[in-house]
Amino acid sequence: DITKPGDVEIEVKEIASGVLSRVELYSEIIRDTSVKYGVDENLIKAVIAQDSMGIYHFVSSCGEAGLMRLTPLTAKENGISEDEIYDYNSYGVLGSSCDEDYSNRLISERAPIVSSGLLNEEQRESALVSLDARFDASRNLDVGVVYLRHQLDSFGDEVLALVAYYTDSDTVTRYCDIEAGLGSCSVSQETLDYVVSVLGYKLYLQSPQ
Repeated sequence: DITKPGDVEIEVKEIASGVLSRVELYSEIIRDTSVKYGVDENLIKAVIAQDSMGIYHFVSSCGEAGLMRLTPLTAKENGISEDEIYDYNSYGVLGSSCDEDYSNRLISERAPIVSSGLLNEEQRESALVSLDARFDASRNLDVGVVYLRHQLDSFGDEVLALVAYYTDSDTVTRYCDIEAGLGSCSVSQETLDYVVSVLGYKLYLQSPQ
């Protein structure tokens, strides 16, 4: 069967709605962090939706973890100590790309009690946070939003800030015309897709449902 454009639109909205319903579980923390650092609440939600689909124990195949997919370096530079961060690389369990959620497999391998079914949700979350502090929603957002705020201040443009957030500041400085915006950036398609997706989530959040 040929899929109609309207069917695709409905499917996209359903996917977005499902992801954002998980993100809304953290609405109070997001609101508080938004006020604390002066970052648009919908932008934070959109980044979380794209980064982790609202899964607090998300782990990418590159070892980024938590709601805002913090790298170990970003976490350590913003107040999370090295001994609170689980080094997935040291066990050789990470993949070769950054587009998969390996969290359940990694957690079952490294912390089998979490996947045993013997813990209630509160105990499971506590065990996961003990495994990796980046799974703590409050601490993860505090670090992630500080980093996003830094990029917003550096480039004065939401789109370029998202490019820097996803890659690093040097990417924007070297490969973008700061006056011209995203269209001027000679960056990977993956980066462009990331920025467009985050902005899409933000637009969805701002639109009447």
